[in-house]
Amino acid sequence: MEIWLVWQMEIAMSSFENFKALKASAGSGKTFALTIRYLSLVFSGVSPNRILALTFTKKAANEMNERIISTFLNLKDESRKAQVDEICKLLNLSKEALFAKRDEIYDEFLNSDIKISTFDSFFSTILRSFATNFGLDANFDIENDMSEVLNREFSKNISKNPELLDEISSFIVDTNSTTSKFLSSLNEISTQMGRLDYPKGLKFPDDSGFKKTQNRVLEFLDEVIKTADESVKKQALMLKEKLGASLFSILKESFISRESLNYRTYSKLHAYSPQIDTLYLELKEAIKEYLSELEAYKLSKFSEILELYIKTKRDINKKLNRLTFNDLPTMIFELLNKPDMINMIYFRLDSRIEHILIDEFQDTSVIQYKILLPLIEEIVSGYGQSGLGSFFYVGDIKQSIYRFRGAKKEIFTHLADKFPQIKTENLEYNYRSSKAIVKFVNTVFKDVIDGYEDQISKLEVDAKFNPLISPSFNLFEIESDDFGYLKSLMVDDTEEKELVLKTA
Repeated sequence: MEIWLVWQMEIAMSSFENFKALKASAGSGKTFALTIRYLSLVFSGVSPNRILALTFTKKAANEMNERIISTFLNLKDESRKAQVDEICKLLNLSKEALFAKRDEIYDEFLNSDIKISTFDSFFSTILRSFATNFGLDANFDIENDMSEVLNREFSKNISKNPELLDEISSFIVDTNSTTSKFLSSLNEISTQMGRLDYPKGLKFPDDSGFKKTQNRVLEFLDEVIKTADESVKKQALMLKEKLGASLFSILKESFISRESLNYRTYSKLHAYSPQIDTLYLELKEAIKEYLSELEAYKLSKFSEILELYIKTKRDINKKLNRLTFNDLPTMIFELLNKPDMINMIYFRLDSRIEHILIDEFQDTSVIQYKILLPLIEEIVSGYGQSGLGSFFYVGDIKQSIYRFRGAKKEIFTHLADKFPQIKTENLEYNYRSSKAIVKFVNTVFKDVIDGYEDQISKLEVDAKFNPLISPSFNLFEIESDDFGYLKSLMVDDTEEKELVLKTA
């Protein structure tokens, strides 16, 4: 008992931060940081079944799992000195105390449920526990793509509703799109956002208010044309022609963005009768009101179309007992919208998650973020029967590669801004790339990312095998130790260079 109390006092005095975001570029040691974080939790007395570590690929998950277990097993080896030193520093422990703790929890750790997985695997585990909620068997299959059968079935279903079919045609024409692209957009929206919360069953808006106001303006201009001199009459005729067109033709006119017609083109008309401005602004307000109603109607119909698309998808899921990877987060998000479902998920998982570690956080999609947010909020707010939980995530917004699955790199900084208790730190050293490569990255991104912090290369380079980069290279000043194979192919092509920077 006394030993345990001493241990807890040592941990309380440690430099371990419960809530932390780590900006970690490629080669800066993020896997090392994740390993240290996980083991520090374990050595501070946290059971592995209360720790959730997530990443995006099986390879990354396996690597993290292997690093953690290998470090734990070989903690006393000289090859693990860096890890031992860092853990001791974090937990304010001596090596002897750390080794003693490792021996104490050795069997328990190796027999515990270590939750290190991909997002897909974690979501699949949850969904299999709740498969019956969706009319599925727990042994459902997961495929990469089911769009062919889904689009075919949806086309059959939508054809039974002429009104929605007409709306789809209208959407395709208005957006200059194709049927294939529209269906692809439906799939992406259903995957990343789920159902849209808009009123259903709205009627097409009545444009009589706009036409009534339009007629008043035209009648006023007719009176001006009858009484004014030729110069004013000319401007009135020109304005009548433009304002007498259809609503959407009027919207294409450049003057419609002006707050007054008192400018060069209609200055004489305005001087002759300033009342034209009052009527003009009333017409703009009528247009705005109609467009607001039209937008509400379009969103209502699109929401109905999306609802039918999702229903078709769910019917196919049940019929074939088959899902896509993109279906997993969408369906779990539906679960979380039901009362007390978070507690039920904990119950089914037979564990309360109190510590979360996330790798490559810049690749998190909006819907994945929404799923994790209740867990994160619960932890960051200080919940925990056995004490304060912890939340740790690492990432690099320069290399978000999952945008095709809805990843939003902005979530990385948004989360830290949302919870001030999350401290952000930057790993400044790069152990993988030569100085020239690191300087190139710094040069490219310093004007692209707000608050960008330069990296520093720590790679030892043998000049004999790594010749100096070309002296003609002009993105930054070359120094004697700038070794590496680096060549700029678009320095003189401003348009392409800007495109690359924008895409980055």
